[in-house]
Amino acid sequence: MDLRGLKLAIYGDSLSTGTHGEGGYEEKLKESLCLSETNNFAVGSSSLSKGSAGCMADLLEEGRLPEEADIILIWHGSNDWYWGVPIGNQGDREPDTFNGAISFVIERLRINFPNARIIWVTPIYRMERPDGAEVEGDAFRTLNKVGSTLLDYVEALERSSLYHGFPLIDMRRLSGIHAFNSGFFLEDGVHPNRNGYELIHLILDHEIRRLIF
Repeated sequence: MDLRGLKLAIYGDSLSTGTHGEGGYEEKLKESLCLSETNNFAVGSSSLSKGSAGCMADLLEEGRLPEEADIILIWHGSNDWYWGVPIGNQGDREPDTFNGAISFVIERLRINFPNARIIWVTPIYRMERPDGAEVEGDAFRTLNKVGSTLLDYVEALERSSLYHGFPLIDMRRLSGIHAFNSGFFLEDGVHPNRNGYELIHLILDHEIRRLIF
C-alpha cells in the first residue's frame, strides 16, 4: 500500500529538522509512502509550549501552516522536559503549560485542517542535563527544574490522546533505544545517527500505514 498523492506536514524539534543523522527521516518517509508533498516546520531546540524560540504554539499563532495537509505529524514533548515547562492540568487551554499547549495546537490544527489525520510521536530516550538542573541523566528518570521527568510528559500525552482523540506512535517503546544501545543509535546521547533514523523511518512508515485507512 502507498499513500500516493497525500500531503504531510511535520512539526517538531531538531529530531525532525533533518540536520542530524545524514538527513533525518523526512525524505525517507516521503519516498517510502509515495507522498506527493512534505512541509517541514520543525525548529531545533524548540518546545511545544510557550517559552522557547520557535515553539510550535508560536508557529501556529504566526500562521506557519501548510496550504494543504492530509497527515500532520507532531514530534514534540522532549524539549518541554528540557526547558522545564510546567505540565499543568488536563483541560488547560493556554499554551504556557504542556497540557494547555496540546489543547491549543490540536484545536488550531483541527480548525484549519478538519479532515487531516493528526498523529503524535512520543519522545525517545535521551541522556542530558536539563536546563537549570545540575545532574545529567536518563530523561525518563531525571527531574527537570519543575520537578518532572520526561516520563511525566509522555504520560500527559497518553492522557491527552484519549481526552482529545488523536493517535500516538509510541516511539519510546517501539524503538527500544536505551542506555546500553544508545551509542549505536544516537550521535550524542540525544540526536539519532544514521542507524537511529533508519530505525525511526521503519517505525514511522509502518505506523502511519496502520493509522491511515
